[in-house]
Amino acid sequence: MNFRFTFIIRQIQTGQVVNSTVNGVSTSLPETIDTVLTGFTFAHASNSKELDNLITREFHANPNLQNNSNVQLLGDYSTGGSPSVQFEWSWKWKPPKATEDKGGGWRNSCSFLDYDQRANRLNTLANFSFWVHNAQRPLSSPQVSSPNLELNVAARNRIPSAQSVMSHSSDIDGSHSQIPPRTPPEIADTAPPPPTAAPPPVKVELPFTRPAEDMSAVEDGPLFRATMKALEQKTGNMRAKIKKVLKKAEAAHQAQVACNDAVEAFISSLNEASTSNANAVQPALEHYFEKIARQILNYEQLNTANLQKLIIEPLNKLYTNDIKQAEAKKKDFEEESREYYAYVGRYLGQRQDSLKEKKRAESDSKYQTKRRNFELKRFDYSSFMQDLHGGRKEQEVLSHLTKYAETQARSYLATAKKVEEMIPQLEALVHEVEQADKEFQFQRTEREEKRRALEKSTKIFVEPETFANPGAPQNPNGTYSSDTELGRADSTGSQPRGVSSNASSVSSHGNAALGSSSAAATGASAAGSVVSPVQNRFKGIRDLEERDASLAGSDRAAGQQKKEGLLWALSRPGSHIDPKGINKQAWHK
Repeated sequence: MNFRFTFIIRQIQTGQVVNSTVNGVSTSLPETIDTVLTGFTFAHASNSKELDNLITREFHANPNLQNNSNVQLLGDYSTGGSPSVQFEWSWKWKPPKATEDKGGGWRNSCSFLDYDQRANRLNTLANFSFWVHNAQRPLSSPQVSSPNLELNVAARNRIPSAQSVMSHSSDIDGSHSQIPPRTPPEIADTAPPPPTAAPPPVKVELPFTRPAEDMSAVEDGPLFRATMKALEQKTGNMRAKIKKVLKKAEAAHQAQVACNDAVEAFISSLNEASTSNANAVQPALEHYFEKIARQILNYEQLNTANLQKLIIEPLNKLYTNDIKQAEAKKKDFEEESREYYAYVGRYLGQRQDSLKEKKRAESDSKYQTKRRNFELKRFDYSSFMQDLHGGRKEQEVLSHLTKYAETQARSYLATAKKVEEMIPQLEALVHEVEQADKEFQFQRTEREEKRRALEKSTKIFVEPETFANPGAPQNPNGTYSSDTELGRADSTGSQPRGVSSNASSVSSHGNAALGSSSAAATGASAAGSVVSPVQNRFKGIRDLEERDASLAGSDRAAGQQKKEGLLWALSRPGSHIDPKGINKQAWHK
């Protein structure tokens, strides 16, 4: 609801008369002064008691009362020399509290006030009250099911009377306006359910909503001492428990700091890795770690800072300044109590008839001073103990815990909202990665199938160079020339094959090879390998070119094979395991 208020400010008449002359005519007019409204304020609450509490106690506790949701500062207004000034102001009403009052609505008590700077208070200018009734809820009648008691009555078709057809038609017309149309069963089953009422607001009741009875009002006696003793016993238990809470909170804070630093280092390492492995790291870094993971890390860092600020520091202050000082305050009170009661004993033991008037006055004054000091000490100690147990200090602990819980929950929801906005990018990344994983899985399967096919294959693979050259001329012995055999200069490919000469001829041929400048190999290559006169692969190479084809043919006819190549030998002939030659490394061509 919207309310519109019209305000009229008029000047104030002092009661004095002022003489003035206008056009030669002397007139007497009453003296007036301007009206000034400083800090014109509007406040409302659910009843007059809460409204008074709002503009008195809460105003003195917090001068910035305009920050309260039930208070609005309208500003400063003045007549400014005019007899009257008029202005308007609109206010949008909202319930003063979440829960309804009895009767299904809200009471409202409103006041317009101005601020008195000298007295530092709010003065009420006008107040009024009204009631706002809540909207009527749909009444849902309970439907009681009664099995086996349903009556199936056939629909009755009204037949027009033979006496009055007009009566029938008039009834039909009236039925259209009074009887609602019947809904078919299939449509009735799919009809939307009736709107349900909103759930009632959650209400939490604190065990101690108001301060307990002040024990300082009780005289020093057995009741007061027993109460203080019980509170002192609670202090030792409280000291151990708060110390444990502090220790665990500090451990949790250190663990969170270490975890946040490790996550920060992890993200930094991913940034470094993306420079050399962009395909493996960059997509995840761009769509998750630099966005969603950063938001989560910011939340964790904020939560760590709030744990230190809202839990550890206030509890440490309470433990150091209050709980640990309880023992010292107890000793001070007991010492003051002993001194006071010792003096009271001496004071009461004096004989009043034997004292002079001056000494009696001094003794009474000293007694009053001692009593006042003792009562002050007793008041301070009892107030301190009551604040520590079930009083202001416990309320401060609950307040700090509640602030931490609210900050953590709201920060969590804010982070979740930001993450939810970035979820589509993450889902797109997940979809693309899944598709890529399938492609690589298919590739791996194909490779495994190819490898199994190669393992099961029985085909012999022969190098193309080993096949005969159909265009090469045949020698008289029926063999063909292959220029590839001369290209194999390794020791394994130069073993003799099909040699018919005796051992002496082979030995003499090997000895001649050691001393020969042509450096013939000691083992011949495969039989039938002859340099083709048509194609000579080693033409132009001094040591490998076949120079005399007729000589090569005669050697093959004698059962021997000749091959040109390189021979490595020791500088001094000796045994093949001669350590001297090996150590000297004196090899030569």
